[in-house]
Amino acid sequence: MFVDAFLAAHPEAWDDAVAVLRHDYADDQVSYAVDGRLVTALHPRHPVDRHGADPDGLNRHLRELGVDPAAHDSLDNPHQMALALASRVTGVVITLADLRRPVLGAELRGG
Repeated sequence: MFVDAFLAAHPEAWDDAVAVLRHDYADDQVSYAVDGRLVTALHPRHPVDRHGADPDGLNRHLRELGVDPAAHDSLDNPHQMALALASRVTGVVITLADLRRPVLGAELRGG
């Protein structure tokens, strides 16, 4: 997917990165990369659908959010789960103000 390619193409920009893609006409995705290498990517509505160098790399965080990464369930709240997952992985709390910005994307850096 585009997000995977973007993360891999810009390894100099970060040590690790999480990207949340929400799209009206394509598949949503959460991608986690370290040093330009895609570690884990998943479909937020169906988190059993994972790929990357370590497809199970975010399973602990998923379980902490109450999501069974082995279940073939369809989540009712995929966008909220995706943002909560990104917050857990990065340690950066995403606020409503972050989501209300009139931009197509945002870069949130941790401290």
